[in-house]
Amino acid sequence: PEWLLRHPALDWLDPYTLIFTQEGKDKDGKTAGFSNEPINLNDYYEFYEGKKYLDPNKQ
Repeated sequence: PEWLLRHPALDWLDPYTLIFTQEGKDKDGKTAGFSNEPINLNDYYEFYEGKKYLDPNKQ
């Protein structure tokens, strides 16, 4: 849902592990999932200008 893509804590929720990888089917047999999954969180960080991705591999 759109509200989830704009949630202020989306980057903390680890969406590529916990949210976008959902499996299963609904009551009508449709596969669960997202059709608007972003490739990366760049748009998210532009929307929330004060947030910044901190790369744990960079020092």
